Amino acid sequence: MLNQLHSFTAEEWKGVEAQFASSYTGTVSFVSENKGSLNEAREIYVEAFIYYTQLLELHGLELQDRAEQIIYSFARKLWVEKLQKRRVDINFVKHRREFFEMEDAFHEIASINERTAKTAAKLAEVGEPARTLINEHIGNRKELPEVASRLGMNDETKAFSNLAKYIRKLIRLIDSKEFEHSDEDFERLLRYVLDNPNSEPETHAEADKVCIAIISRTAAMVRNYATRNERSARLREMQARVLPDHISVDAVKDESTKRKKMKPVLVFGLSALIAVSISAITAFGILANKSLSEEKVQTPGALQLPLAQTALAEQPNEAFNPKTAFVIDQSGFLVMPSQGLSKGSKLFLKNDNHGVLEGEVIAINERNEIAIIRCDSIGHVNLPYRLAPEDARVGESLFALGYAGHQIFYEQSHLNANHSKGYGRMKLQVDLPGAPVLCERGQIIGMITALETNKSGIAKMMKASALREIVNFELENKDLKPKYTSRNKLFYSDRTAQIDQTSPFVYEVDILNENNETFMAAIP
Repeated sequence: MLNQLHSFTAEEWKGVEAQFASSYTGTVSFVSENKGSLNEAREIYVEAFIYYTQLLELHGLELQDRAEQIIYSFARKLWVEKLQKRRVDINFVKHRREFFEMEDAFHEIASINERTAKTAAKLAEVGEPARTLINEHIGNRKELPEVASRLGMNDETKAFSNLAKYIRKLIRLIDSKEFEHSDEDFERLLRYVLDNPNSEPETHAEADKVCIAIISRTAAMVRNYATRNERSARLREMQARVLPDHISVDAVKDESTKRKKMKPVLVFGLSALIAVSISAITAFGILANKSLSEEKVQTPGALQLPLAQTALAEQPNEAFNPKTAFVIDQSGFLVMPSQGLSKGSKLFLKNDNHGVLEGEVIAINERNEIAIIRCDSIGHVNLPYRLAPEDARVGESLFALGYAGHQIFYEQSHLNANHSKGYGRMKLQVDLPGAPVLCERGQIIGMITALETNKSGIAKMMKASALREIVNFELENKDLKPKYTSRNKLFYSDRTAQIDQTSPFVYEVDILNENNETFMAAIP
């Protein structure tokens, strides 16, 4: 039922934290010896440890005595996957420790994470006040009267009726499931699930048992996702506090170089045990936390700069101040301010995720000075963000992400003023023309166009609604149709995760002069 996940007590978490502080040596030595940096080793260790805590949630604390091997095994799997994406021959990967083939457990947890994320996305679609009521009462376990009163629902009975209707809608969005139960019967079954989280519905009719199971699964997914940000923040805090700032790779190398890989029977035994445990709980939809460090999006055909040529690409074009562009739709079209550009201008687009790509200005909206760029190397993408359906209001907290001086900058601010012609004003410390502006929910709320002259730090921002109209108009004139993202995958992410997932689609832009064009053409 609802509480089948193991919940860590304060004392148990102290034990988990002690393991976090003592189990990193194997991961650091493995990643460092196999083409990885120390920072990459630290990130892989945190990601592997998250998988380990998910395993404890699903199976209890019985596997703690094998913590170091399990964490190392998850880390090995994660790093080998990264090496494969870099086209490294994994046949030459060095192993100095015994490890479990965690394939079944790894994919089961990944599947559970996907289902959790789906629930969170659908919860965002339910809207307010449903999202807050479900999140606070079921997810964060706050008392219903306390949450309801803040939402203007002073009648507790009425508030619970509304909660039941919202849960019913959420189930319909997730599973396309409609129940024949009346509203009163559905309320009764929801109350049973919340009041009896550890009981099996043995005395209920079959139709009621199905309804109880689905309600329980949905509530468990909401509850589990509600703790994700807290868990993520806690592990990141532990990383900064517990792991040494400077780790000597030589000091952590495993001296036991004569150990051999674990016998296949033992490998299969633990993998099967884990898989069976997870599968049993998954039947009720009890979901584990989503992994913090998702793989960076890879773009097919990206042009990677050789080290000897990096300096050439970083020299700014004297006739054009580098700006920022960002991907606005799933077809891979980008937008940016058009100052200094003309239709047909050849550009190079650069970020740390995709190297250098070549783009072309295919349209310019002269009135609003907005350029649309096509980059054939980007192609179809699954954007984590969406254009906000409503414009920001004065006083709303916003943040921008753009390039200045060949570095990506994060700027947090507020909308200081509105303008009737599709523009707003916000104060920035750094000039970031072309930077996407996002709201706290992770939706694109606009784009920085320029700093206003004689107004210290005040930037002009084009609102999302106006930007959408311009892109639609210019592309339709070319018989093209933008494909905007309908889902916001950043809704429940914390700020650092929002930045990590947005930055692969934000590029520094410069014009290609003749030398640059030759340089770009020379890159295979």
